[in-house]
Amino acid sequence: MTDRLTFIDEMRGIAILTVVIGHIYLPHTSEGIMHPIASIIYSFHMSFFFFISGYINQKTNKINSKGCYNFISKKATSLLIPYLFWLLIAPLFINNSFPSTIQELIARFSFFPNKHYWFLPTLFIFMMLYLIGNKLIKTNKAILLVSTLSIGCFCICGFLFHQYFLFIYGIYWFSFLFGSFLSQNKLLEEFITKKIIFGISALLLCIAWKFYPIEINNPTWRPFLNIILSFFCSLLGSISLLNFFRKVQLPLIIQKYLQEMGKYSLIIYVVPITLLPKDFIFSSTISATLTNLIILFIAVLQTLISYTFGRIIYEIPFLSYIMFGKKAR
Repeated sequence: MTDRLTFIDEMRGIAILTVVIGHIYLPHTSEGIMHPIASIIYSFHMSFFFFISGYINQKTNKINSKGCYNFISKKATSLLIPYLFWLLIAPLFINNSFPSTIQELIARFSFFPNKHYWFLPTLFIFMMLYLIGNKLIKTNKAILLVSTLSIGCFCICGFLFHQYFLFIYGIYWFSFLFGSFLSQNKLLEEFITKKIIFGISALLLCIAWKFYPIEINNPTWRPFLNIILSFFCSLLGSISLLNFFRKVQLPLIIQKYLQEMGKYSLIIYVVPITLLPKDFIFSSTISATLTNLIILFIAVLQTLISYTFGRIIYEIPFLSYIMFGKKAR
């Protein structure tokens, strides 16, 4: 069990590191989301987070032994309390900001992708959907059927209402369910972690990255084709990274770094540490390789600063609870 928790922490560590790296590329490079590294990261990294969440939740939920109320209470504490603190209270101290109208307050609660700590309420909703399914559905065939229908509902609503983000949430929900189903199905997990599957998925992922995002002249088909490609990048990325961290022995210092970042990924996600000036853009005169290395260094440094801040707060009663949903040890 220790090995399993170790590789899970390492997966969460690389996932949160890619989040930080992506948030540096977007505002600080001239290409933004179209930068090749940024495009690769945004093709799979949040789906991978949901995959990990589903994988862990299936093994640790304890719904059958401790009941639904305990499950809801734990998820509300660990997800919604930090969400509300960093959404409403933290801005008062960080930049003296608070909504001045009801409309601004309502807008702040919007959790479209990439807005206002959206991952936390979205994951909470997924957990509640999982809870409902856990209590009502008992057979694997029924789980597969209902899962397929629920993913289809996101896509159908996205198509009917012309809301691109609903398709994206459908992919995230699929990733969560895939991680959950894989975690409880030993035969599927053994198949997924075969070397041949690892090799094929990694190869196909590299091919998909070559074309993502698809650039075509027809604006009607471009979003649809990119959604399909995003789905495959999400699936292949989860399979490839799961295999990588199950099979590859990283240098000890990298292991320890990823494990610690994985254990405290919530801290790194919510703490607003930025080391570059707001309007800073990397010069085109700097080579791409050097720019990428600098961004990686800055991202690692930012995660370490956030981690250090969070570890201090973790030792302070009440603050650790309202800021990170954790009781001081």
